[in-house]
Amino acid sequence: MGSSIGADGAADGCAWLNEQEPGYCQEALSLSPGDFLVVPYEEAVQKRDQSQPPVAAWCLVDENEVAFCNKASEAGNTKFKAVEIPNGQHGNMMLRLGLTPDAMQTILGFLAQTVGP
Repeated sequence: MGSSIGADGAADGCAWLNEQEPGYCQEALSLSPGDFLVVPYEEAVQKRDQSQPPVAAWCLVDENEVAFCNKASEAGNTKFKAVEIPNGQHGNMMLRLGLTPDAMQTILGFLAQTVGP
């Protein structure tokens, strides 16, 4: 899991870990990815789908950043999920109270679906 530049790193790092040890990284969650690193976010997400088994990739963004999730969605990862958080702002700002959907609840849902209760 990562936020802002770390959001890109979470997706990219997951691919790198699985290249070193297949199946080591089981999921990647990104808050406000933005192509901040060398590997574009959607390419990193696409690599998750090519892992065996495919790796879940979730993208949480403010409505002003939704283009990054949309591009990643089109990359073809079967376990990709985008969650738009209106007025979420950027990165860790989405973790504050009063937003709908609630980012913290979304993260708990992600963990429950990917690594279990």
